Order: sequence, then structure tokens, then C-alpha cells
Amino acid sequence: MHNIRRLGGHMRALLVAVLLVPAFLCHAQLSSPSGVSVSGDAQVNVVPDRVTILLGVETRNKNLDEASSQNDSLIRQVLGAARKLEVNGTDIQTDFIHVDLVYQNNDSTVVDYYKVTKEVQIVLKDVAKFEKLVSTLLHAGANHIYGIDFSTSELRKYRDQARALATKAAIDKANDLAAAAGMRVVGKPTSLTGTESTVALGKAVCASVTMTFQMQ
Repeated sequence: MHNIRRLGGHMRALLVAVLLVPAFLCHAQLSSPSGVSVSGDAQVNVVPDRVTILLGVETRNKNLDEASSQNDSLIRQVLGAARKLEVNGTDIQTDFIHVDLVYQNNDSTVVDYYKVTKEVQIVLKDVAKFEKLVSTLLHAGANHIYGIDFSTSELRKYRDQARALATKAAIDKANDLAAAAGMRVVGKPTSLTGTESTVALGKAVCASVTMTFQMQ
């Protein structure tokens, strides 16, 4: 009987010890920092200060020399029209001439006419003249527009602004989450990743930042 009482005492002591262990562990988890990942996004509107226009001049003639001569003449008119609108010569680039043979009735032995094409790329640094320039070039002899790209010469500045705003948004979000949970952010971020992109024809720069903080 004495041994049974002693065994019962050991079991009660063991049970108390077992019950105390989870309480100790829970206290340690609550007092240790907890990590949280947050993201911040920002968009900065950009006013383009230049536009790149890629256009072409195409001529057709049954005589190759005539087709080439006509193309050269129109190209000179197009370049002259651009210079009259104060486009710098260094902002104008011309491509090599391209010649295609068009055959009669899909007959690969009889040439119907020759098609001569030359491309011209113009960078306009006064966006206000864009519509006038395009109209002038078309009247001067350009008969193809392959692409129009609005952009800014200060892209780095706008990217930096968007990145800074996205970072601030992520920090604010982390602090708000911590406050809502009755905690606080501890120290600096433990990880940081970010991306940037240009959207809407170069009229906006977007940035996204993901950060991990410790809270307690």
C-alpha cells in the first residue's frame, strides 16, 4: 500500500510537469519575433517628352531602276519635310533599300513589277509637333507607318519615384498590420524584392515591392 501511494505521488508530479511544458513553450513562441511579408504597389504618371516614329516609303514599277529612283526621290522629300519641322539630323535614321519581285499570276518566271521599300526612323523631341509631323511626312511621300512609340528621357527618375512610393506603401502596410494585431515591427526588413514596368504607351511607370519584417 505504501508503494502504491508513492507511485501515485510520482504520477501526480509527472502530470504537473507535463502540463507545465506546453505552457512554457507557448510563452516562448509568443515572446519571440514573428515574420510577416507585405507588398506595396505604386504608379507614377509620366508625360512623354519624345516620340519615335517608324515609317516607310514604297514604290512600284515594272522597271527596277525607275522604282529605285522614285523611292530615292520620295525619301529625300520625307527627310526634307522632317528637317523643316526642326527635327535634328542625328534623330533621323534610314534603313537599307529592300527590293521585292512580284510575279505575274503567280508565275515565278515572269516579273510583273518591282517593289522597292525603304524605312525611316524619326525621333521627335517636341511631342506637341507629333500630329503635324505625321501629316507632313505622309504628304511628302511616306505611305507606311510601322510603329509609334511614346517615351520619356527621364525614365530613371520616374522609376526611382515609383519604387520609393511602393516601398513606403509596404512599410505602412506592415506597421498597420502590426498595430491591428497588437504588435510592432522590429528592426529593418529581413528580405526585399521589387519589380518595375512601363505601361500605357510610356505614360506610366509601375513598381511593386515585397518586404519581410519581424514583429513582436
